[in-house]
Amino acid sequence: ASFSHGSIDRVRNAIQRLPKEQLKLALPRLCEQHLNGEEEFRRFLELFSTIDKELTANLAERACASEDGAIREVGNEYRAQ
Repeated sequence: ASFSHGSIDRVRNAIQRLPKEQLKLALPRLCEQHLNGEEEFRRFLELFSTIDKELTANLAERACASEDGAIREVGNEYRAQ
């Protein structure tokens, strides 16, 4: 399911108010079940990039290892940052 940009911003803002250390521990596990395609990887990488570089790098590397070319492309965009 896709979200409108307004919904994405509201959710992202709410998440970003939580303690960063807790987010760094919880987000990789919580996002796991939602990483089904390019859009989901992109949205999580956008969020992760506002929270922690290592978190972002880990997910970008995972995306780069995907068999799906669109997911790899997203991973490469964030790996280069």
